[in-house]
Formats: sequence, C-alpha cells, structure tokens
Amino acid sequence: MDLAERVDKLSKSLAELFREVSKLSDSFGFIVEDVARSLLPTWLYVNTGVLVKNLNRAFFELGNRVVEVDFYGEGVDREGNNVVVFGEAKARIHGEDVKNFYEKVQNVIKSRGSSKAVMLMYGLYVHPSAIQEALRRGIVVVSPYVISMPGEGADKIHALINGVNE
Repeated sequence: MDLAERVDKLSKSLAELFREVSKLSDSFGFIVEDVARSLLPTWLYVNTGVLVKNLNRAFFELGNRVVEVDFYGEGVDREGNNVVVFGEAKARIHGEDVKNFYEKVQNVIKSRGSSKAVMLMYGLYVHPSAIQEALRRGIVVVSPYVISMPGEGADKIHALINGVNE
C-alpha cells in the first residue's frame, strides 16, 4: 500500500469517526433535553408559581424562516394570568448562547403578541458569562449546580442554594 492509499484510508476513517461522534453528540443533547423536559415543569411551579403541564419542542414560522425552541408550554401563574414558557437545553451554556436564545425568543414573542413570557435555559455546565447575560436579559438559568433567577424571587432562590432559611 502506497502513501496515497494510506492517506485516503485514513481520511475515510476520520470521516467515519466524525459521523459517529456527531451522532453521539446529538444523542447526548437529546438526553439533556429529556432530563430538562421532565424536571422543569415541577421546578417552575415550585420556584416561580408558573403551572405548565408539559414542555414540548415547538416550531414557529417567522416570515420565510422557521424558529425552533426546545421547550414551549402554555400555563398560568399564581394569580391566574396566562403565561407562555420558552426554553432551551444545552450541555454547556455560555453568554453568547443566552444572547442568541433571547433574540430568538424575542422575535417569536413579537410575532405572536404573547402576553407574559418566561424564558429559561437548562444546562449541565453554566459559564459565569451565561449567568451575567441571563440576569441582564431576564432569563432563568437552571442547572444541577447553579440556579440564576432574575427579578422577584431571586433572593429566595439564592438563599435556598446557600442553605439560608428565611
């Protein structure tokens, strides 16, 4: 076997490895979404008072493009007001991910004229830049290690995380 054949064989092997790793990455992403989809409705009710029966993947047509969100659900808050929940799950969340999610959801909200909306992200790893960006944009970030909740209720959540009883 000459060098050219070896390089060709190596190139094909690397391409196959790339395809398999991509499939594994996709599977892991769906697992993170499934975990979040089962946890978040209860988390939302306990921590924010928003009752939503389930969160499902949703697609929204905005002009000539389709926008996808990992979680969408309609529910009510403690006062009985209608609330729409938009969410995204990622294994790793960075500030840029939060910014992109916010812009995407804002476009959907504007097109639908949604009333009260809750935006949340679930991730296994949350970079400090993501927390800063989420607080700036009013997005709830939930992870096994970090919970960042802007606005009303944030002090209560942070007290729970730090083991402080009110």
